[in-house]
Amino acid sequence: MWRVKIHRKLFVLFSLTLLPLHLHSWGKSALEIFRDIVQKHSILLPLEIEENSREILRSGGIPKLKALSIHNGTIYRWNRLCYGITGDKPHLRIENRYIPSGPSIIDEVANTAFWIGLMHGAEEEHLNVGQNMEFDKVKLNFLSSAKDGLRTEFYWLNGESIPASELIIDKLIPIARKGLTKANVSEADIDNYLGIIEERVQSRQTGSKWTLASFNALRELHSREEAVLALTEGIYQRQKQGHPVHKWSELSIAEIGAWQQKFKRVEQIMTTDLITVRPDDLIEMAVSRMLWAGVHHIPVENAQGELAGLLSSDKFLSWFNSNEDRSDVKYVEDIMVTDVQTCELTTLTRDAFQMMKEREIGCLPVLSKGKLAGLITIREYLKLLDNIFSEADL
Repeated sequence: MWRVKIHRKLFVLFSLTLLPLHLHSWGKSALEIFRDIVQKHSILLPLEIEENSREILRSGGIPKLKALSIHNGTIYRWNRLCYGITGDKPHLRIENRYIPSGPSIIDEVANTAFWIGLMHGAEEEHLNVGQNMEFDKVKLNFLSSAKDGLRTEFYWLNGESIPASELIIDKLIPIARKGLTKANVSEADIDNYLGIIEERVQSRQTGSKWTLASFNALRELHSREEAVLALTEGIYQRQKQGHPVHKWSELSIAEIGAWQQKFKRVEQIMTTDLITVRPDDLIEMAVSRMLWAGVHHIPVENAQGELAGLLSSDKFLSWFNSNEDRSDVKYVEDIMVTDVQTCELTTLTRDAFQMMKEREIGCLPVLSKGKLAGLITIREYLKLLDNIFSEADL
């Protein structure tokens, strides 16, 4: 999140244009925006308010409006109008959350410089957006750009239609350059950061495009898990090099190294698509869920989301085939295993396998901060062996 100090006219621009994108028309005042928040969103954090705002105003004081601030703080919009008091002076500010996050540090700084430059360089014609453009067209610009990126055809002022690349290079970058100059940013920094924006547009390689193209290319030949590992490692290594994303090289599966790095820890091979039951669930329903999912183990969680036990097909079959009286046994907690061997996300894969071997168990729940995060079973080890044999061409 970035908080940027903007002058009075720019505050009017934001409060009367961008913020009301969450409404259905142009806004008219800050009060209208706060009313919309109160009307459309339930209170998540109720609290007792001791101050009487009207009495404080009548006595010449400044109310804190704590209820409004707390409620407004639970609502996350692209632009959020906030009330506060600084140095005994009440103020309204805009909190902005739409600056793209990199994927490299230099990309994010360039994005920020571009935005701040636009805010400082905007002329009167840009400030009166509500008079020069229909609200529906602004809304369409917002939705189209979120979906299509640099392929977007924008509606611009006075009915002009213009492609994203032309809009950015021919109109927005000059405005941003003027604004950064006005803000006393050095010419070298202006050339550097706005140059990154221009080159990114010309190359048509944004962070999202590089990420999606890289992942999809790897998925054609490799598993989803391998593609995710390669993508994560590739982004990390390229971030360390400090180059902007439009200069990033093509991603390779070799970047994740040999199989020892791919499957070293249990978090890299565990299944996270979990089916769980509660201790007070009926046994019949739990067994049916095991059959539907085609699994042999189901973790049992209590109301707090903590691991309470484990229900296995072996345990169920053993109990079912016994001669014990089953009339009083109805719930999962009656037959679940409570002495459950577990491991952590960072447990080495070989150590987890050794635990299963020594205890002669076919399932090992994986915990993260005491909560169930995944499951290791013999099935995951068979998948691991298949990957190792395939990579070794055995």
